[in-house]
Amino acid sequence: MPGNPLLKTKTDNMSGSNPDGNNGVDNGIFTQLVHYRLEEDNSSGSEATLYKLQKHFNTPSARRTSKMPAELVDQLVLNKMSDINDHDQKWGVGRTMDVLAKDNTPVPRSIVRQVKQQNEPLAVDARFPGRKKIPRGHLKCIGPFYEVNCDGHEKLGSLALKMGPVELPIYGMKDKWSSAILHLVVVPNDRLETTIGHVYLDFVESFGAIPIQITVDKGSETGYMRQFQLELRKLFNWLWPPIIQYELDEFRDSWNKHKIRRQPKKRMPSGNTPSMFFRCPELFKGIRSGAQARKEDVNALRTRIPVSREDAFRWVDSNFAMVVGAIYEGNNSVEILD
Repeated sequence: MPGNPLLKTKTDNMSGSNPDGNNGVDNGIFTQLVHYRLEEDNSSGSEATLYKLQKHFNTPSARRTSKMPAELVDQLVLNKMSDINDHDQKWGVGRTMDVLAKDNTPVPRSIVRQVKQQNEPLAVDARFPGRKKIPRGHLKCIGPFYEVNCDGHEKLGSLALKMGPVELPIYGMKDKWSSAILHLVVVPNDRLETTIGHVYLDFVESFGAIPIQITVDKGSETGYMRQFQLELRKLFNWLWPPIIQYELDEFRDSWNKHKIRRQPKKRMPSGNTPSMFFRCPELFKGIRSGAQARKEDVNALRTRIPVSREDAFRWVDSNFAMVVGAIYEGNNSVEILD
């Protein structure tokens, strides 16, 4: 290994009663994995050298992290527990450890388990194998302005007043999570889409925000409301797919590098990462299958699909994308994935 500070004084001759360095029982798999890693990094050396290098360059490890102040280590775990990716508190101890290790802050299993038991005991109990499922049947919403219910009220209509052809229709909007009535207005006609379109815009203007979801009964009065929401849907489809794809790539990388716990009764491999199983199946009694496919053959098959790949993956029409992109660039906006 060029520039290795630990190999400068290393001699070719090894002394001692164990020159091969074989301590205990080993089937050789771990040694081969280390050699594969060294070859991948264009390096050379033994396992002992690798451990010395890790110590020399202060490579993060769970043992080193455990020597940090307890409150700092606990906060590392709490940060991942409050992460948006674990909003439903579904991550177990192993998954949380994998995410911490990927951020170069590995934490011992005992500490992760203790922090989870102290801070989300109900979630820990819910993940316990064999626990009876909780019956579902309640309304669900994450907070204000996530969903707003809208509808007309005709209890003061002509049939109710019985005063001839006069009526006092009402249109209201109610927040699902808080049950707060956000907008309640008397209108000349609660079945006319132009009137309700202005009611909706008055509501948006008064709060300076648009709900994530509008729930209506699909009456004729919701025509303009629907159009406004569809435009937002187009904007959503323009903005979010590249962000989600970035996160998917991150998740794929994280999943392939996480360690699957050892399961002696499992017929397929365990005790290492999916990436290692896939790349080196022969080390785990696997047989690589699959037939070779040339790029020109794939392109020939692709021509049989009546829609091009570009059109098949198009989220919005080109005109909309061009206009929104120009506005985005004109505002000197930062990169979406920064």
